[in-house]
Amino acid sequence: GKDPGRRAAPGALKREEALVAGRDIIVVGASAGGIEALCALARGLPPGLPAAVFVVCHFPSGHVSTLPEILSRQGPLLARHARDSEPAYPAHIY
Repeated sequence: GKDPGRRAAPGALKREEALVAGRDIIVVGASAGGIEALCALARGLPPGLPAAVFVVCHFPSGHVSTLPEILSRQGPLLARHARDSEPAYPAHIY
């Protein structure tokens, strides 16, 4: 069977497995100084989390964020920048 700890590549899941708008999401906000707390959160999330996690973080204007790479290294979920019109999948951080 499937390994629940294995990271699925974005887009690898069937469109039917994408989340229904307004459901099964977790939203977390932090300032630029909240990276340590976000890393702790990422470490504590289970591999099969049945929700997508959206992180909103304040960074200075023009700053290119490496937060997805940082969070992906911290725990079992794949983190990436959200893209307009892209479906959101459970067990992913955006």
